[in-house]
Amino acid sequence: MDANADEFCLDVDRMGYWGSSAGTIITAQIAYGLNQFGIARPEPRFHNAWWGELFRISDLEAGEVPFLILHGENDPLVDIQVSRDLTARADAVGVRYAFYTLVGTGHGFDTNNQAQTAAGVEASVRFAVDQLTGGTPTYGRFDVP
Repeated sequence: MDANADEFCLDVDRMGYWGSSAGTIITAQIAYGLNQFGIARPEPRFHNAWWGELFRISDLEAGEVPFLILHGENDPLVDIQVSRDLTARADAVGVRYAFYTLVGTGHGFDTNNQAQTAAGVEASVRFAVDQLTGGTPTYGRFDVP
């Protein structure tokens, strides 16, 4: 990203990582794991994680960027407990987060619950915009019915 920032119009000083499912697994490792191995990458301002996980929760350390989690409480592919464990780790090391539990939902948005989908997407976009523009992000744990 650094080497090609001009070509692709990237502002590497104002970026975040965002993934869904396998994309979250990849972006979480980039955001919180690569530095464990001395691998350089642009420092994000936030990480949005939908239905994924950080393989080694111990990679989340004090001073890391804040994150948002969106996770269905009945996810059969990525157990919601991995997100609960990550937020417990964040509490222990002082990393800020917003954790949105999608009530009654599995892995992905419930296409029959458009209000829940809209609320999840809106919270994620608002979190990203606040992180990038110096706004006031909302942190905590929330249920989205």
